[in-house]
Amino acid sequence: MFKSLEIRNLRGIKSADIEGLSQINLFFGKNNCGKSTVLEALFLISGQSNPTLPLSINSMRNYSKFAEDDINIEFYNLDPNNKISIATTGDEKRHLEITQIKSHSNTIDLDSLRNGSSESPAKRYGVKLDYSVDNNKFTSDFILQEGNVKSGKATIDQRYNENIFSQYIPSSYSNSSLNEDFAKIVANKQESYILSALQEIDPNIKDIQLVGDEILVDIGAEQRLPINMTGDGLRKLLMIIVSIFRCRNGIILIDEIDNGLHFSAMKVLWKAIRRIRSRWSMLHILQRVFSVPLRQHGSSSIALPNAVTLTASKVCASIALHTTTGSCSVE
Repeated sequence: MFKSLEIRNLRGIKSADIEGLSQINLFFGKNNCGKSTVLEALFLISGQSNPTLPLSINSMRNYSKFAEDDINIEFYNLDPNNKISIATTGDEKRHLEITQIKSHSNTIDLDSLRNGSSESPAKRYGVKLDYSVDNNKFTSDFILQEGNVKSGKATIDQRYNENIFSQYIPSSYSNSSLNEDFAKIVANKQESYILSALQEIDPNIKDIQLVGDEILVDIGAEQRLPINMTGDGLRKLLMIIVSIFRCRNGIILIDEIDNGLHFSAMKVLWKAIRRIRSRWSMLHILQRVFSVPLRQHGSSSIALPNAVTLTASKVCASIALHTTTGSCSVE
């Protein structure tokens, strides 16, 4: 389990330190104060050997440009000279540094000499990851070629074996893999866990089945309904619960967990999440971190997990964090 998180020079965060992380953590804050960036930092360091992750977090924000200048978006003040640094403590100490590999036209692919063209040789650029677990150090990189950003070359240190599995669900997440993930649960005869969790939220759900490549739910009607024909809220809840089950040995990060859900459903959702956590505690769940926009939940009483409130005193300058169980420092 991660107990603390340190971020330097990632997107709009110049410096942030969070202490007191627990198994379930809830991040609050107004728009553009750094909630999603905190989740991205946790995603990056939980898969720190994968050199494609710094670019994939842009794709998850629906930004799919990979030119050299587009990589600058990762760095504080859009300046790649501000080296990104992410560190965690807990069961092990992790440290990740991300630097940009800048293009140099004097690096020439000899095969390009045979193309009979007078054009300048293509430039190569990318990102380099230097990472460590405790005192063991490793390096990976991802190289792109100017004019051909549809493919790149990833080099990963073969000495390193990642022991953490994580899944990041951004606010724009598509549930295109929901059927596939649920099929794996059914194949392992574990769909009863999903059903009982859904029944915590909606007692009218009698059954859930996978027929072919379609998920069908029984809500007491004459026939089962395709999950796509139910409300957005139920599909969102099923996606969350299936994702939690899939990551029961690892880390799940969900951005804007309450999107598409009525505030009255949140209390029941937290109850279901706590029940799932308790049931799978023997499987050593490491951590689940959720990011939620600051909203008015009316008079409904919600028992929140470890809550962290984020406020940005100055956009792209500093970030202040306050946790109910720990302490934070700000630069």
